[in-house]
Amino acid sequence: MRKHFLAVLAYVVATFATQAVSHFGVNAAHYAAVTYLFAWLVGSILVSYEALAEAAKYGVPSVASWIAVEVAAGFVQFTFYGVLLGLVHRGRDPLTAP
Repeated sequence: MRKHFLAVLAYVVATFATQAVSHFGVNAAHYAAVTYLFAWLVGSILVSYEALAEAAKYGVPSVASWIAVEVAAGFVQFTFYGVLLGLVHRGRDPLTAP
């Protein structure tokens, strides 16, 4: 069990270290220009509550259809938000802007 835990921990450390250097260092401008990724990240957190927790909390007639509708609506909502966020921040240098 200890070796399995260390293997998982090694994967997490290697992944986070590599991706942090890539996202916040070497390729920071590239990732900062992709505004919809931020919107989808926030959306995935919020939509997971709407789609999963609310389906369990309320007496919905069909859990599968509830989840499908909420995920689809959330995807559209936060994609649209990402586009608007991109318009708000266009033309800014992501490395020097506050």
